[in-house]
Amino acid sequence: MSAFVALPLCALAALCGLTVRVGFLKTPGGRLRLGVSAGPFRRQWTLSLSRAEGTIALRLTSDGQEALLPLARRKKKDAGAPIKPALRFLARHVRPERLEARLTVHAGDARSAVLLTALFEGALSALSCLRPDLPLRARVRCAFTGPGEARVMGIFSVRAGHIMLAALLFGREYCVGRLRAWKNTPSKTS
Repeated sequence: MSAFVALPLCALAALCGLTVRVGFLKTPGGRLRLGVSAGPFRRQWTLSLSRAEGTIALRLTSDGQEALLPLARRKKKDAGAPIKPALRFLARHVRPERLEARLTVHAGDARSAVLLTALFEGALSALSCLRPDLPLRARVRCAFTGPGEARVMGIFSVRAGHIMLAALLFGREYCVGRLRAWKNTPSKTS
């Protein structure tokens, strides 16, 4: 086998096994931080909401660079149709590595604080019972005098090969949809 064929195939096989990790962290008083790592490569962003051109946008800040992503819905009804099967496939292969929630509930009066604490504790306990494989560590407590706080953190991983397969699935669904639309469009006679 030629080196021009073998070398890219070996690189592709090694890349398919690479683990991609996505993590998020929300600390009290801080903004939401998002990080992505693939092997030795890492990238982190700070996320916040802002207004851009009359619509709500997501502001991504990283190393002095800033980008705005508008959160407006598209007008086309079937624009997201090809991405749904790809996201479903990818969601089946995402593995949670670490989930942590530390909540301090303050609701103004003691009765409301205790009720909200019990509600959050029950919801997190139900989640742990429904999905025992989740590495969830949760601590919920009342704050009768101080402010309420939330520290939420999570790390998820997926193989790069699964991301590539999801992209191929998206491409296939997109091409099939375009062909279907082309075949179902009546031709105009001159």
